[in-house]
Amino acid sequence: MLVYLVDDRGTRGEYMHFLKAYAQQLPPLVLHVFTHWDALNKAIQNRVPDAVILDMRFDETPLALLVDAKDLASGAPKSNEDAMKESRVRDNQGVLILRALRAEQYKMPVILFAALAPKQEERLLDVAAPLYIIEGLILSELRDTLDKIHRQALRRL
Repeated sequence: MLVYLVDDRGTRGEYMHFLKAYAQQLPPLVLHVFTHWDALNKAIQNRVPDAVILDMRFDETPLALLVDAKDLASGAPKSNEDAMKESRVRDNQGVLILRALRAEQYKMPVILFAALAPKQEERLLDVAAPLYIIEGLILSELRDTLDKIHRQALRRL
């Protein structure tokens, strides 16, 4: 099963380490890791994965690569408003990438590692399906979700 992981820490991130540590307990994965939207989008244009796994918060990504944050990357001194805007973008980067995936009409399942308010989660599930939200690194939830996605991918073959 081809899976794209998007984490600003790339192969150094906790999600990559988690997936490696529990690889034997998960469906067989061919995993490619990306640190920002542009690289992910180019990869999808070449080959659509069976699923995308998204981190929610991006701390290390340069501002110029953050989706919807080009105005923050101008290099001008930051005002309090700019700092708040940057913080909101960083805190919601996974959601912004999810929106970009759906705006590009990519229909693959997405797993979002996030702790969301119930209303935000409900809204996302309504507009971004197929979407699976996992709060934290919970092996049983990730395994069950990947198993479900894997079975669906096999049925499409």
